[in-house]
Amino acid sequence: MHNNLVTYRLPAPPLHPRVSDLTVYFDGACTMCAHCRTLFAKRAALIPLRWVDARGQDAVAMRAACPGLCDELHVATSDGAVWAGANAFRMVLWASAGWHTFATWLDFPILHELSSFFFDWLAAHRVFAGQLMGIPVCTNAHCAAKVHRT
Repeated sequence: MHNNLVTYRLPAPPLHPRVSDLTVYFDGACTMCAHCRTLFAKRAALIPLRWVDARGQDAVAMRAACPGLCDELHVATSDGAVWAGANAFRMVLWASAGWHTFATWLDFPILHELSSFFFDWLAAHRVFAGQLMGIPVCTNAHCAAKVHRT
């Protein structure tokens, strides 16, 4: 499915013709991640979104191709393009009705940097951020792990 895997750190151009579907890999064992997935799954999507637990059986091949799959959000197209971290989150926003325009604004350099900083902080502090949002505390050790960028 994901031959010639390339991980993109920049968002896709708006209305890019090859982005006709997205598979969203999230940490289903993390209560905050699962909560966010539920919120987005309830929203209308502009293109089909398939939600896959990064630790589940449906993600075995993707875990082999992307070693950090369980550490941060990943989004993939059926033709093998992959976005990770804040860029993956921007792709989910881009594909969600009501958030598409906002996501395109995040392409502006200063907004891109600010949104990247915010998402990376949120991902690295899942437990604390979840407590601030009133989401039940994640008791799994991987929720407390910091995301390390290469």
